[in-house]
Amino acid sequence: MELYSEARGVDIGGTSDISVEDFKKALDQLERNTQHTLPVLKKAFVQDTAHIITFLRHKSALHFVIGRLISSDPYEQLEAMECCCNASLGDAKSCSLIANAGAIYMIQIVHGTNTNLVRVALTTLGNLSMSKGATCKLLHEQGLVPALLAALKVDETRELAAKALCQFTYTYLPQLSDAEVMNCIEVSLPFFEKSPEVQWFVSQLSPREAARIYLSASPITLYSLRLLNSVQAITSDNLRQKLCDLTLH
Repeated sequence: MELYSEARGVDIGGTSDISVEDFKKALDQLERNTQHTLPVLKKAFVQDTAHIITFLRHKSALHFVIGRLISSDPYEQLEAMECCCNASLGDAKSCSLIANAGAIYMIQIVHGTNTNLVRVALTTLGNLSMSKGATCKLLHEQGLVPALLAALKVDETRELAAKALCQFTYTYLPQLSDAEVMNCIEVSLPFFEKSPEVQWFVSQLSPREAARIYLSASPITLYSLRLLNSVQAITSDNLRQKLCDLTLH
């Protein structure tokens, strides 16, 4: 996404569209000229999701980019993460392929100390969570929830971590154990009053019986939760789109 590149003062070719020819050229030269081609790919993914499909069908392209996530070059590592982030805007099948190839590395990145890299990884994992089903199951098994909760405790990554948790639990909440739900609430409550995204997350957890019992004895007023639940009920049809939109800004 352009926001990350602009924040680092990196010029990736202005605002003009990437032509099909330029995209295919970048894809073919990916392994020979990585620093030039990764910015082209990530920009093209935002312009047309058809480029994402072409990228995923290209022999070894995805695995090459995933391999750059553990590069010793911080610039290359961040460019690769941003490339994965924009590719995660594709359909459910695209997200499944990306998650299977690289989710474990992205989750490891979230546990790291490079804030810029962590922020992009959080956005990517949130996008991948929207594809439901087997992808969410894979993310859960690979330790997504503990990683997001760890990021929730950090000021610089709290909002994005909460957004990703909202995206993940939007459909996967029924599969979480009571212990996991209660742990999510315990970690979130200290930040409830300060973070709107944490408020949405706690509200999303509150229909679970274990959550209701735990929250009934918490400092959070019942009025606050009722208000949040009312807003969430009114906007339930649009919540999924709201969460997707939040990742794009």
